[in-house]
Amino acid sequence: MWKVLLVEDELFVRRKLLKLVNWEEQGFTVAGEASDGQEALELMQLLRPDLVITDILMPRMDGLELLQEARQAGLDSRFIMLTCMGEFEYARKALEYGASGYLLKLSLGIPELEALLVKTGKEIAAGRAQKQALLQRDFDRRYNRIWESITTGNSALDISAGPASFEWVFLAVCFGTETPLLPEVLEEGGLSMPAASWADSFTADGMTTAFLWSERKWSPKTDALRLLPMNGMYNGPVDSARLGIEWRLLLSRMKDRWYDPQAGLIEAKLSMPGQPAVGPEGKQASSPPSFWVLEKEAILAFEQVRLAELRAALTSYWEALQNNLMPFQQVWETARRLARIFSDIAGEPGFKRNDIHPEVFRSHNELLRELLTRTEALLTRMVEAGTATTDHPEINRVLLYIHHHYAENVSLKGMARLVAMEEHYLSRLFKQKTGNSLINYLQQVRVRKAELLLRETYLPVYEIGRNVGFPSENYFVRTFKRWSGRTPGAYRKEKTEEETNPQAGFHSADLEPLS
Repeated sequence: MWKVLLVEDELFVRRKLLKLVNWEEQGFTVAGEASDGQEALELMQLLRPDLVITDILMPRMDGLELLQEARQAGLDSRFIMLTCMGEFEYARKALEYGASGYLLKLSLGIPELEALLVKTGKEIAAGRAQKQALLQRDFDRRYNRIWESITTGNSALDISAGPASFEWVFLAVCFGTETPLLPEVLEEGGLSMPAASWADSFTADGMTTAFLWSERKWSPKTDALRLLPMNGMYNGPVDSARLGIEWRLLLSRMKDRWYDPQAGLIEAKLSMPGQPAVGPEGKQASSPPSFWVLEKEAILAFEQVRLAELRAALTSYWEALQNNLMPFQQVWETARRLARIFSDIAGEPGFKRNDIHPEVFRSHNELLRELLTRTEALLTRMVEAGTATTDHPEINRVLLYIHHHYAENVSLKGMARLVAMEEHYLSRLFKQKTGNSLINYLQQVRVRKAELLLRETYLPVYEIGRNVGFPSENYFVRTFKRWSGRTPGAYRKEKTEEETNPQAGFHSADLEPLS
C-alpha cells in the first residue's frame, strides 16, 4: 500500500475524502492528516508518504510552498493539488514543480479522484522501481569494490560510506550459500527493522553477508539470532563511514567460527587492529608445514586404493590446516583441488564439477566429512570399474601394478618375475593385449600423472618428474614432449590459460586413450 498524507485546512473536506474514497482498492492507505503546510512538512519528515494530497491556499504555509520545501528537503513524495476556480495559476506552477495533477474542490468528483490515484500509483511504482534499481547498482558497486579491497589488500579500492542518506548499517555474515543469510531471514529471526531502511545481501567465496541500512541509528533486538540454522556472526549498527573497516574485521573473526562452530548467529566481539590472530584455544598460529607432503600422501593412498590410509592422510591434513589456522578460503581451495585430482585419477571428471561444492559447508569438520564420504564413494566406483583390463589375468596384474607403482623402478624383468613369465614372452604378450610395449605404456602412465601435477600444483618441473618416476629432468622433458606434444612448461602454461579462456589450447592428444 502507498502511504497518503491529506493536507487541508477545511476539516469537512478531509472528512469527505476519508469517507467517500475507496483508498485500499486504489492501493493507498491514509497515513496522516494536516491542516496547513507547516504541519504537513513536519509529518512528511516523520511518515515519508508516497503521495501528498494538499490544498493550495492554506494558512502559515500554502500547498505550493509545501511542494517547494519538500523538494528542497529531498522528499520525493508525489503531489496532487486541490484548487478553487480562481487558483489556476497556482495549479499551473505546481505542475511545473512536479505535481502529478490537480482537482477542483468545488466540483470534486470521487471517480475523478480515484482515476487520478490510479495514474499516480503507477507513477509512484515506476519511480520507485527506477530509484531502487539505481540504488541497488550503487550498493552492488560498493560491495564489490570493498570486497576486492579486502581480498587483495588494496585499500585504494575501498568505498566506505553508504550512498544517499543511509548513515547506519547492520552487518551479518554466515558460511554457506545453500541457505543464504538474506535480510528476511534476519527479520524472521526476530531482528527489528528500522523505518526507512534498505536491506540486501552479498555472496562471495562461500559466504553471505547481509546488510541492513538505515537513515537513523537504532537498537535492534538480536537475542533470537542465536536460534537461526546457520554458522555466522553479526555486528552493528555501525557508522556507514566505517563499513570497509567493520566488514573486514567481521570477516577476520569468522575464522573462529570455521574452526569452532556454534549454533546460530553470535555477536562479533571484534579484535582491535594489530592484535595477533588467535585460534579457538587462544593460541597463535604456528608456521605452516609443507602441506604438499600431506597432500601427496592422500593422493598416493587414493591411487593405490588404500582406504584406511586415505582417511588417515586426509584427517591429518585437515588437522594440520586447523592447527596452523589456515584461512578457510584456502581450506575450500584445498578441497576443490583434491576433488579435481581424485576425479582425474578415477576418470570421472563430472565428480569435480557436480559433487563437491565446499562453499555450502559451514565448518572445517563438516567439509572434511563430506570430502571423505564423496572420495570413498568415488574410490569404490573406481575399483569396481577396474583400471585397465584385458582378457588375460596376468597382463591385468601387470597393469594394476604399473598404475600403483609407476613412481618406482618398474622394469620388464621385474614384471616377468611378478607373473612368473619369461621376459621376451611377456613383452610380446603385453603388446598383443594392450597394443603398446610395456615401456611405452609405463611412460604414458607417468606422463598422465605428471600432467595432473602440472595442472593442480605449483611444484617445479624437475620435482614433478622425480615424483612420477623419471630419474632425470632431461629424460622427463623429452619423454613428456614425446607423448603430449609439448614440454612440461608449455603444457602448464597452456592449461593455466585455459582456466581463464576455456576455448584456448585444444589438443586432440588430450583425448587419446592410454593404449
